[in-house]
Amino acid sequence: MPSTINSNFSVNGIPFTQWFNQTFQPANKSKFPNAVNNGNFVQVMANLPKFTGKPAVSLEEFIGHFGIMYNETGGSFAVLREKGSLQYFFETKLPNGKSKRSYNQAPLNRLAGDQLKAWGLISNPADVTAWNSTTWPANIPANVLAKAVDCDFNRYRGFGFNQLTWRENYLKCLQPYLSKPLDNYATTAELDAELANNFAAACGSYYQFTQLYPYLKNAVAQLAAGNYPPYGKAVSGSDDYANNYYAPRCNALLAALKTAVIAPLGNVAAPAAKKYAIDGLNLSSAQIKQLQQKIMNAGNAQAKSIIANSGGADGDWGDNTEKAFRLLNITIDQLMKM
Repeated sequence: MPSTINSNFSVNGIPFTQWFNQTFQPANKSKFPNAVNNGNFVQVMANLPKFTGKPAVSLEEFIGHFGIMYNETGGSFAVLREKGSLQYFFETKLPNGKSKRSYNQAPLNRLAGDQLKAWGLISNPADVTAWNSTTWPANIPANVLAKAVDCDFNRYRGFGFNQLTWRENYLKCLQPYLSKPLDNYATTAELDAELANNFAAACGSYYQFTQLYPYLKNAVAQLAAGNYPPYGKAVSGSDDYANNYYAPRCNALLAALKTAVIAPLGNVAAPAAKKYAIDGLNLSSAQIKQLQQKIMNAGNAQAKSIIANSGGADGDWGDNTEKAFRLLNITIDQLMKM
């Protein structure tokens, strides 16, 4: 077993996801009901320094982060937004009668009644009070319901590998990875489009969240010793989740991997041989999006077409963006100053 993990790795000679899906998970279905998506896992591991803040982590630390991501994505390791209805995010009760936290609470989010009033959609004090509560209002007019999707309780629902929630946390943890100020997104749909499949934003905001408060830093620090409940509670806010789901999963995986032969495998999604104009610049996804937009606006129709047909300004500087940039016949410094 290596002392540290800095990229994708193999277990007993086969890739981790193959070992997990074919050997470990079938024998531990009660704790791990879902398989792991290989392609997404490879991308996550290619971003390990971004979500841990370190070039390498111990096996115990890797498992601590893996356990959170596995739970929050259902094993898919996809960049997800929390799913549910407007009423689900608004209220404090689950369909099974258990309690949950409403996202229509200040000061972490702005209250829906205050927002809808400011937008000119409601004016009656009783309506404002109802929309500022945590009980779903009755007899909602269609135009009000259509705009409620843009209220904070829905806009700032969970995102990413630790399901970052609340406007306050978005501002502190996610804003550095967005292409424009958070309040400049006109609709929730526009923000959703920015976040879709945005691994850089998901990994970066995951790390920023771990640095937000002393209790979070302390919980993450305890992962190295294999002490998992503090981090599970820090992310979920639940002792039940931390002690009865997260920690048992982590301990079961740790026990299996401690007796296995682990070796570096590399990251297929980010091969070292690639040479790009932005290598070494440590640009954020938002900065790359700005450069891609500059390329599209530079007046070269072919360059613009290449980027537009490969996903547009998506914050991922890959082969197509590099090809489009080369067509401009300028330096990266000149592009950045355009």
